[in-house]
Amino acid sequence: MTSFFIKILMVLSFISCSDKGKSNMTKQVDTEKKVSSVKQDKEVLSSNNKGYLFIEISKIYHNQGEFSIQGEDNTSMFYFVNKNVTINGKTYDIINDEHLYKNFIEVESYFPEYGIFIIKAEKLQDGNYAAVINGNKAKIDGVKHKAILNFKTPEQYVLDGYPNPSKDNPVRVSPNESSDILPNYGDHTYKSLEINGEWLKVKDDKDCYSGEEPSKKDIMGWIRWMKNGEVIIDIRHSC
Repeated sequence: MTSFFIKILMVLSFISCSDKGKSNMTKQVDTEKKVSSVKQDKEVLSSNNKGYLFIEISKIYHNQGEFSIQGEDNTSMFYFVNKNVTINGKTYDIINDEHLYKNFIEVESYFPEYGIFIIKAEKLQDGNYAAVINGNKAKIDGVKHKAILNFKTPEQYVLDGYPNPSKDNPVRVSPNESSDILPNYGDHTYKSLEINGEWLKVKDDKDCYSGEEPSKKDIMGWIRWMKNGEVIIDIRHSC
């Protein structure tokens, strides 16, 4: 009888150890999953440090604001204050003299009369931004000018704008290069719906259209927005 109880105790002890082992293994797997998830999150965040910096130039012009872009040696490349911009020691009216100085500011998009000023930039860990303007390295104080800056990832940039298809990058029926091109795609203006990999789903804009009235049926298709890690689609920022 005693021998029987001893055997029972040994079996229970073995099961208990086995369960603990399984529990430890489960905890280890869960921990590894969490670590992997954190690593992936960091990778996603780090890949989003390059994008587009929107400068609210209307606030500078109408609200007596101030904004500066500096070179690598901390000298002033462009200095905006109130209604003026100073470039190479010469001062211009931001809007009225745009045709005289615009060639000096080679950025993603610059139409101050419409409040558009966009620079391709890299967001740095200290909250500042690095950019290349006119082939020269530049930096922007993201802390000082925080109130008039809005940084967007490439995805946000594309989804928030108005995609403009072209002969080289038309609207296709499906998201692949071999898909048929949408007939008469150039007759419509479009808005962005969603991103699927390197493709952007678009729909004709019923509020902004060419012709006397918008299309009665929805015109939907796909435009390739990215290739080899670069944004290739033309994005407009006003209808």
